[in-house]
Order: sequence, then structure tokens, then C-alpha cells
Amino acid sequence: MKAKDIEQYVVRPALRALGVYDDRMYTEASVQLMMGTIAQESDLGAFSSQIGGGPALGLGQVERNTHTDNMINFAWSRKDLLSCLQSVSLLPITNHFTDEPEFFYSEEFHLQLEYNWIYNVAHARLKFWRAPKDLPKMDDLLGMGMYWDTHYNANPRHGTPKDWVDSYKYFVLGER
Repeated sequence: MKAKDIEQYVVRPALRALGVYDDRMYTEASVQLMMGTIAQESDLGAFSSQIGGGPALGLGQVERNTHTDNMINFAWSRKDLLSCLQSVSLLPITNHFTDEPEFFYSEEFHLQLEYNWIYNVAHARLKFWRAPKDLPKMDDLLGMGMYWDTHYNANPRHGTPKDWVDSYKYFVLGER
């Protein structure tokens, strides 16, 4: 899939859904951040699961623990946000909060991260949303890379801010 298609059919719909909860979820800067994150994490969708069998899945390489934490410790107490996530989910997630909370630890629940790209991007955006600092300005690519490294990556063996910028330029902008 081309970068413009991922942006149009995956990233923007995911952020638009979250924007119902808070319009700051869907900004041009957040689109740029998510496109760069997808470029860095999965080579723009070339990898749907973490190389070496790690816990990360999908376009944004969202980890299972992050997924569960987003749902139980963040979305659960924000019913409007939960509705936004349900709108992009292929599973009936809202039923499980009272009846089966263990569902949020199941492989069935986590597999959606790998196969439902819109849902995956929504959870990647939530991870950034929960960071204590504002997003960098649009087109501040190094700032975006540093933001990604601090609030998403946090493992210098798996990428640096420069790597994020290089991935964005290569996969999103097509600079060779």
C-alpha cells in the first residue's frame, strides 16, 4: 500500500474517530506523527508482527500490554472514548468491561491490533495522547522523532529520532 493510501484510508479514519472524543486527537501534526511512526515501526505496513516474535503488532507495532493498559486504565473511565474505539473495532469490546474483564488480556482481543489497521492506529495515537507533553509543530520532523523516541519507542536499540526522520522521509515522502 502506498503512503497516501495508508494516510487516507487508515490514519485519517482512525484519528477522525478519536476526534469525536477530543478534536485535538485529529490534527495535521498528529497525522504526520502517526505516518512517521508507522514508517519507522513497520516500514509502512511491511511487517504486521514484531520481528523476532516480540509483543508488538500491526502498523504501529502496538504492544499487547499497551493495548490492555489503554483499555483498562484509560478508556474504561472515559465512556465517550470507549465509544470511539468501539466504532473502529471489529469486536464488541464494550460488552466485556463488566462481564469479562479478562477478555482484555486474551490473544483474541490483541489479534485485532494485527489485522484491523484503523484500530491499531487508534491505539498507537492513544499511547501518544497519554504522554505528558504536547505534540511538536507540524513539519518539525526532528521534534516528531524525538517525541516518538521519548513517548513511544524508549529503546535506543530499536530506533533513534534520526531513524524516525529517515523513515518518514523514505516511506512517506518518497525521498530516496
